[in-house]
Amino acid sequence: MKEIIKKVPDFWNYLTDEQIYKMYESEIKQSNRLRISDSEKRKSLYEEVYEDYYSELPFHPAFKVKNNNEIQKFRLDFQLNKLIPILNKHQVFVEVGAGDCALSKQLSSHVSKIYALEISETYASQNNELPSNMEIIIFDGFNFPFEPNSIDFIYSNQLIEHLHSDDALDQLKSIFNCLKKGGKHMCITPNRLLGPGDISGYFGNEAIGFHLKEYTDLELRSTLKSIGFKKFKFQTIIKGKSIYIPFFIKWSIEKYFSKISKKKREKLLNYRIINLIFNTVIIAEK
Repeated sequence: MKEIIKKVPDFWNYLTDEQIYKMYESEIKQSNRLRISDSEKRKSLYEEVYEDYYSELPFHPAFKVKNNNEIQKFRLDFQLNKLIPILNKHQVFVEVGAGDCALSKQLSSHVSKIYALEISETYASQNNELPSNMEIIIFDGFNFPFEPNSIDFIYSNQLIEHLHSDDALDQLKSIFNCLKKGGKHMCITPNRLLGPGDISGYFGNEAIGFHLKEYTDLELRSTLKSIGFKKFKFQTIIKGKSIYIPFFIKWSIEKYFSKISKKKREKLLNYRIINLIFNTVIIAEK
């Protein structure tokens, strides 16, 4: 059994080292099914892979987090603080990978119309009471069920890193096609320079679990630009206000971080101003 090389989250404390290692082995096994599959097969395989993974691990922290109100509130507030300052009641909003739809429900009073997209009917069946301007749509994860140029804002959180790079491009192209001119896509994903962000980060320095591809902010900007997005902002939140970091500052700090060790990066992030600049969220505009 490999040694755990960094501290695990506090809410994992009930797990034994053997259980954590079993999660690690299972994640590698299941994610490799996606890595070796061809494009056509892979796109129908994602849901099956994750269902098989969780069925093997009845002790997985994900099952406990669902009932942990403190963690759920923290995660929800983090997202609301990013989104509420930049939304308005005239917008049509889409959340990709809506899960339990808690975020979409909270945002429904801040936009005109909201669509919660999910690949799992299990999640959808748990939401019987919805705001009048909210709709849940089950889709395949790639082909967005909207007319071209019809959506104002599309949001995804901790999603793109779980997709094969070819599938990520297909999804981003579909997002671009749906957005109106001037429409925006906010994409939250772990920065590769602080990774691996999946379970393999507790055992080594290479993402070999469910994070099929991790990105730096500059790499993600380049990918979005190649698809056709024209403008980019790097958002951070200071005292509840949405602040945008100038590109040359973001470029400079990320380039510097890429040249130093991970240990030095983590040490520098203890400085609040550097943390705010580095841990931004990218917003791409069509």
